[in-house]
Amino acid sequence: MGEQLILDRRRRHLERYLEIGHILASYGWQSLLSRLGLTNLFGIRKRPSGVPPGPVQVRQSLEELGPTFVKLGQVLSTRPDIIPPNYIAELEKLQDRVPPIPFAEIRRVIEEEFAAPLKDVFAYIDEESLAAASLGQTHLATLLDGRDVVVKVQRPDIRKIIENDLEIIAGVARFLDQHLEGLKVYGLTDLAEEFSITILQELDYTREGRNGDQLKENFKDIPYVKIAATIWDYTTPRVLTMERVCGVKITDLAKLEEKGYNRCIIAANLSKAFLKMIFVDGVFHGDPHPGNLVILEGNCIGLLDYGMVGRIDRETKGYVTMLLEDYTKEDSAGFAEILLSMGTSPPDIDRKAFKFNIDRLLRQYYGAPVSEFRIGEVLSRSLRLSARYNVRLPASLGMLVKVIIGIEGIDQILDPSFNLSQEARPFALKAVMGEFSIPRLRDDLMKTLLRWKWLLVELPYHTSEVLDRMAEGSFRIVFRHEGLESSTKDLDRSANRLSFALIASATIVGSSLTLSSKVGPVWHGYPLIGIIGFGISFVFAVWLMLSIIKAGRMS
Repeated sequence: MGEQLILDRRRRHLERYLEIGHILASYGWQSLLSRLGLTNLFGIRKRPSGVPPGPVQVRQSLEELGPTFVKLGQVLSTRPDIIPPNYIAELEKLQDRVPPIPFAEIRRVIEEEFAAPLKDVFAYIDEESLAAASLGQTHLATLLDGRDVVVKVQRPDIRKIIENDLEIIAGVARFLDQHLEGLKVYGLTDLAEEFSITILQELDYTREGRNGDQLKENFKDIPYVKIAATIWDYTTPRVLTMERVCGVKITDLAKLEEKGYNRCIIAANLSKAFLKMIFVDGVFHGDPHPGNLVILEGNCIGLLDYGMVGRIDRETKGYVTMLLEDYTKEDSAGFAEILLSMGTSPPDIDRKAFKFNIDRLLRQYYGAPVSEFRIGEVLSRSLRLSARYNVRLPASLGMLVKVIIGIEGIDQILDPSFNLSQEARPFALKAVMGEFSIPRLRDDLMKTLLRWKWLLVELPYHTSEVLDRMAEGSFRIVFRHEGLESSTKDLDRSANRLSFALIASATIVGSSLTLSSKVGPVWHGYPLIGIIGFGISFVFAVWLMLSIIKAGRMS
């Protein structure tokens, strides 16, 4: 049984590899895959054109590859540190929309999840889908108690499709990490694992419901933000039922004007909502595109779809605050140091050149008018510059920057004079000052004391273990040097050459003595042994000179 499962999985992988290869080849990926050494893996036989696929071809190929790769493109669009800006702009257009599946399939999933006929679950459900995406589709419905809701139902068998694709993506990432030294800095295996966790979490609709509940709790006292409530009695891992929130699309300016809504207030409310999520709550909506934002009475912001939620820890909040402060004070050196502190950098990084390029980047924005300044753009370009120096920054920072860019874009549509960075500074400073509040200092002190307490408790045992090993003679210190291999080889070569030189010298001296002694068999009046000795000495000398010249060590 186990062997059959393995064979079935390999067959599925092979079929999918060939399908992926055919689609990629049709969009001009041959050249790139050839450079990466992946043409055989994907069964591509067509000769590469030498021209890599452009941004549009990349987006179109990902859409054709299906839901897993659409999600992969959306995640990559949050990584300006590794993806060029023109490709990010195109990946952000990825449409997670597909033709709806027949309602009979939707009915089957609902009845399986609730173990009851559809009429015993909902009083009414619209058979025409409100929106159809690759993972599931939504329908308007009414509960038995009369409440109007929106129901999201997962597509049948979508988990199997995604799990198969994730195994292939993980395998390709491992292959590239093992065979291409230049890509190791990006940690492709880690990226593939992070992506796998993200998309599998999206398949659990109860998690999205919990995300919505957390956001709702965080905004319970904020009148200008509306979060839909999760209806838990009608929610399972494959069916999500939420309160229906109806409003005007945030970028429908004509409708906003018709309703008498104030665009400047909406821009301010939107920014305050997201700045609170980032700097106060540490949990933020990760996909604020116009389709997920509606405006209700009183210029209230309605947030929809909680499948993608980002989290930012206290340390990162502090770093982002310091970045804003250093930018405001035009302290480019401090800005660069914060970036280096946030991430991991190679030991041989040229810090001076890094700081110089950060300074040159920031000077393009100092003193820019409000209508032209974008803090999201500054952060995005800083991330890309950091990647050029192999500085690996937290993945959560990429999503945060994408969210900031998205909010700034909507703010500019609503109110071109709005400046998000000016609004952000008070929130950021307040968050930092909160770190010095009495309750926070008390909590940090207690955690530190507990760590020291356990260290002191464990110290005698660890010390005793080390002493026991030393007494038994089993205590070892392993010393490993790095970077000395070439020096060792040079020393070996030098020793070999010196040995040959000494042998050649000894042979010459011996041969000279033999010639002068006139002993042994002679050839043309000279001792044969001396002649052979001089011949060997000549060969040694020529070999030694050639090896020195070849190594370039004559100087």
